[in-house]
Amino acid sequence: MFLNDENGDENLHLFVVDPHTQELRDLTPFANVRALPTYWSHVVPDKVAVNLNDRDPRWHDTFLLDLASGERSLIWENRQEFDYVGLDWQLRPRHARSNAADGGTRLWRLEGGEATHWRDVPFEAYTSTRLWTFDAGCNHLHMSSSLEHDKSTLLRVDWWIGDERVLYQSDCADVTGAIFNTKTFEPEAVCIDPGRQEWTALTPAVASELDLIKRRLPDHAFYVESQSDDGRQWIVAGHAPDQPVTYHLLDRDRQTITELFTARPELRPYRASHRCRKFRASRATDSRSSPT
Repeated sequence: MFLNDENGDENLHLFVVDPHTQELRDLTPFANVRALPTYWSHVVPDKVAVNLNDRDPRWHDTFLLDLASGERSLIWENRQEFDYVGLDWQLRPRHARSNAADGGTRLWRLEGGEATHWRDVPFEAYTSTRLWTFDAGCNHLHMSSSLEHDKSTLLRVDWWIGDERVLYQSDCADVTGAIFNTKTFEPEAVCIDPGRQEWTALTPAVASELDLIKRRLPDHAFYVESQSDDGRQWIVAGHAPDQPVTYHLLDRDRQTITELFTARPELRPYRASHRCRKFRASRATDSRSSPT
C-alpha cells in the first residue's frame, strides 16, 4: 500500500499493488478527497481503516476498506468535528481528539456510537500528551502524558475503570517513542531525547537488538517503523547528524542489520563538516541545560 496525489494537490489516494502480478489499484478513486489510512490490524488483516473527507471537505469520516474488493463501510461519521478518531485492534472507534478553547486538546471516549468527554489537555502539555495504542486485548490504552508530571511519561490506562500505571518515566526528558510487541502490543522499549536519543529496554527480550543497533549504527537516532507479524524482523529508520534517513532490515534471529535504501542517495558521498557537527553538539548541550 502507498499514498500518492496528483500534481502535488495533496488529495492523497490510497493505492495497493499485488507483489506477484504487479496489478495497481486505487482504493480511493474519489475526486478532491484526501485519504488518510490510520490502522491496519493483524486481527482484521483484510481491511484497512481510512479517513476520508468526501462528505465534508473540512472533516474526515472513518471507513473500513476491503483490500480485495475496495468496498468501504462507514464506522464513524465525524459530525463532532474531531481532528482524529482512534481505533482498537478490532478496528472499533474507541477515542477521539478535538481542539479545546484554550488552544489545548480535548479527549473523548467513544462507545456504542456515542462520544463522552474524557479529559482536557492544556496547551502547554498537548505536544507531550498523546494516545498511542491499545494492547491486544483492547482493554488497556498506552499513552504518553505530561499531565501531573514534569516530563512526559509512558502510561498504561485501564480503559474500563480508569486506573493508570506509569510504565516508564525519566527526570531528564520526555518519552518520545516506544517499541511494541507484535502479539501482545505491550511496550518492550522506550526512548527519550535529552539532546541525544536514548533507548531503554523494558524487557530483556529486546535488549540485544538495542545493543546491536547501537553498535552498528553509532550516533544514529532511530525508530522501528514496522515489524513482521512474528516480530522477528524489524524495519529500522535511522539518521545521523551527517547522514540522511536510511532504512535497514534487522533480523533478530541472525542478529544482523542490512541496509535497504537511503532517502537521499545523492547525499551519500558527502558528510557534514566538523564545524557543523560541533555546532549541533553545542546546541544540544544548551537545550539540555535550558529550562523548559
